[in-house]
Amino acid sequence: MNIHTSARGACLALLAVASWSWAGHTVLVEGVSMTTCPACAAASAAINSIVSSGTYDICYIAYIYDRNSGSSGRINELQVSFVPDYFFDGGYESWIGSGSLPNAYTDRITACLDRAVPDLALTVRAVWEAQAYIGLTASIANRGDTDYRGRLRVCIAERESRWLTTAGEPFHHAMIGPFALNQDILVPAGGTREFTGAWDGLLAGFSAVTQENLVGAAFVTANASGHADAAAEAAVVSAGGDQEFLRGDGNADGKLDIADAIFTLSYLFAKGKAPTCLDAADANDEGKIDIADAIAVLGRLFAGTGPLPAPFGACGADPTTDGLNCALFPPCAP
Repeated sequence: MNIHTSARGACLALLAVASWSWAGHTVLVEGVSMTTCPACAAASAAINSIVSSGTYDICYIAYIYDRNSGSSGRINELQVSFVPDYFFDGGYESWIGSGSLPNAYTDRITACLDRAVPDLALTVRAVWEAQAYIGLTASIANRGDTDYRGRLRVCIAERESRWLTTAGEPFHHAMIGPFALNQDILVPAGGTREFTGAWDGLLAGFSAVTQENLVGAAFVTANASGHADAAAEAAVVSAGGDQEFLRGDGNADGKLDIADAIFTLSYLFAKGKAPTCLDAADANDEGKIDIADAIAVLGRLFAGTGPLPAPFGACGADPTTDGLNCALFPPCAP
């Protein structure tokens, strides 16, 4: 029995017996607040604590109603009457006011994680091309057997907002300016679609921004329900400087181990979370992600097959050109 066959058997065995622990999708949390609202300060502190803990797979966007007119269309769409008003997966769950926090939020996040969603893999890439000018690319892979019709929105948010709560603390992940992308989409079954746009801070009135304080966020809502079925975020990287990563480290935890093979199998066969760095999950550097990548990881770990293709052992950019990208890889972040 050759190494490839042995490793393939190991992959299938892992797939059969592993207890999948990754949520099927990233939960979108949209919080509508005002700078003059004391309850909004409590809500902001509660959600920031949840996000900072890393316990849940969340993409969080704050809409500050009295400061950013660019978010008014989404606020109207969500039919907000009072603040703070928080929406989970585009309104699948919601919570008004600041009572019963943080449990009211964590309960709703958990409910969203437990719901069935279409099998979509969404990634976003944000590139600082000039002062306050950011190029954005969103890629959506439909791994299901039916076409997906919905709406894609992509925005820029400040990690630590310029706007303060009544408690004197900054809001976090507050959207600035309008949506850079806000369009209807059709992604055929088994297909992938890529969408590009740009965020111009000068035109939007937000020229005084710094690259390291910005994040690109994207989410997709279904036409039929309006619920968010996929969400993603990424740090803003420099133009001409591709995000560095470690080959084979699919779960982006900074090391190569069996968890990476399991992560890839979960993504491929169990509707697991999409890698934030597709290049890293492409362990054999063939320009696609399939079972051969899990085999390559297992071969390196247990069968002495030698090092994986570069970058391996140290952070680096992808030396080959393919259709994959690397939106976020924290272990190699500057």
